[in-house]
Amino acid sequence: MAQTDSNSEYNLDSLTSGVKRRWARGKNPPAAAQPVGGLKPSEILFMSSGQQKIITYLSHQRQASIVDIQQALGIDQLQIVKELTALKDNGYVHEVLTDGGSFYRVKFAETVNKSGNLPRELWNALSLDGAAFLRQLPLFKSLSETDLGLLSRQFKQEHYSRNEVIVRQGDLAKSFFIIKSGMVGVSNLSSSGTYNLIRYLEQGDFFGESGLLTGQSISATITAFTPVEIFFINKDDFDAMLVRHVGIAIELARTLAHRLTSTNTRLANKFNDSRLFLVVSTGRHFGAHTVANAMALMIAPSSKDATAYVEFSGEDLSSVYGFPSSSEVYDHPGGFKILQPQSSVDIPELAQVTFVLDQAGAQYKNIVACISWELAQKLGDLIRSASQIVMVTSSQREDWEHAQKVIASFKPYIRADRTRLFTIVNHVTPETSDNLDNPSPDFVIPFLDNLLPIAERRVENLPKPLTKVVEEIFSLLGYTSQIGIYIPTTTSVNQHADTSPHVGKTLSFMGRLFGGATLEDVQGVWNSQGSGLVEEQIHLVRSYCSQSALDKHMTEVVEYVETLKQELRQEAMALEVNQKLMLI
Repeated sequence: MAQTDSNSEYNLDSLTSGVKRRWARGKNPPAAAQPVGGLKPSEILFMSSGQQKIITYLSHQRQASIVDIQQALGIDQLQIVKELTALKDNGYVHEVLTDGGSFYRVKFAETVNKSGNLPRELWNALSLDGAAFLRQLPLFKSLSETDLGLLSRQFKQEHYSRNEVIVRQGDLAKSFFIIKSGMVGVSNLSSSGTYNLIRYLEQGDFFGESGLLTGQSISATITAFTPVEIFFINKDDFDAMLVRHVGIAIELARTLAHRLTSTNTRLANKFNDSRLFLVVSTGRHFGAHTVANAMALMIAPSSKDATAYVEFSGEDLSSVYGFPSSSEVYDHPGGFKILQPQSSVDIPELAQVTFVLDQAGAQYKNIVACISWELAQKLGDLIRSASQIVMVTSSQREDWEHAQKVIASFKPYIRADRTRLFTIVNHVTPETSDNLDNPSPDFVIPFLDNLLPIAERRVENLPKPLTKVVEEIFSLLGYTSQIGIYIPTTTSVNQHADTSPHVGKTLSFMGRLFGGATLEDVQGVWNSQGSGLVEEQIHLVRSYCSQSALDKHMTEVVEYVETLKQELRQEAMALEVNQKLMLI
């Protein structure tokens, strides 16, 4: 345990004595500070003697436990707990949950320095003013600029360092919180006294609303997994916000309904954990049925569970595959079932698709569904439920651009931690095609001039270029999360540095943790307070992984980035998790 340095120029007793002497010469003391933003030395004057002793002691420690404080100050433990609770409520002390215990540290007032060596777009993503940040969130999309500006001034902002407790399980809910930047961990306290991580929340996520709405205590402990900036509003202002702005209340209800639906879906999938592979055609005769058929052929023999194939394209599958038109289920020689629901004029097409897939999900582990983009666009729940979405288009530039628009329309329904979307450019004719880029497709299938009729295709006679693409897609099943580390190429604002050894080390590190990593160079432009506009190249090392792997290795990644920050002498490093940025 660190010893108190009584000669330190930052000794709070000395500082407060000096302030008192200045006020004694005729200056009036300031009003008590707002309990947000951290401790200023003069604010100790308004504290009780017990709080003053605790603050003075903690100001010389990195962090300390209640036992440490008691041994150092000789104050009764119950009194320490009481004083710490008041200091936490006022925002002067933060609780830290680490190494299996609770520790406390002083939260000093501070400002964020934006002159660090990071590209401008990263700072913009993380350092928006209140109104601009809230404007990006669906929760506040119905507000006018005037209402948004007024509301943003009701929110307060707080910074938490790694492992600091934001809210604790069992406490009374007092505020509504929104994560402005960084990542927090959600944990439950078990009967054995240990904390079990449930999930992570990221930039733009919110919490605390359930306790405010129900009046119940907080159901989980929320800790800062990385350094985080939190926007929060107290209960009275939260209630007034919902009464004044019906659009926010409706969007909040919609979000809570989605969470409940997801929970119910997970509970249902405990007994029926089916996987939906959605193959979407962005135009007729682009070969989406060829890709979907190959997926069914290849997944059926590799899985011990039943596999089903269904098309919603208007095609009569019985005539294509050669089975009686009266059959609703056909046993394909390739080992999967072909579903051909009998059409009915009494059932709308959208309802029929939903009914068929609900029935299939109750019977089959793997479902491959081929569907047109027009139909898929109308079925947000279908997109949301897919394990993988494969978008098939042609090699013509106008078709590729149209596919990008379709993908954009799908994005609101896709959860990055559940569904992976791939693009395939299929050369359906031997003619030379346009060179496609920005972005480039995930896979390209060359023109296949030796394809057998679809009813005769089996795994053993599929063309190798087709099987290679499908095998790679299946190999990434479950790898729906992504994590990336941004490595700069300059130090000391604008001094070029060779960071290639660190890039190589990071590739190896990420590859070891997640089974592979890729390197991408991006151009950054940022504004230095001292040097003006600075351009630099940024190396982005990224890995795809399962959610369980991400949860397992996040601590290692954060610790690695902190080490990298020291080695590269950076003020901050950027980490991307599921397309959301945070600073370390």
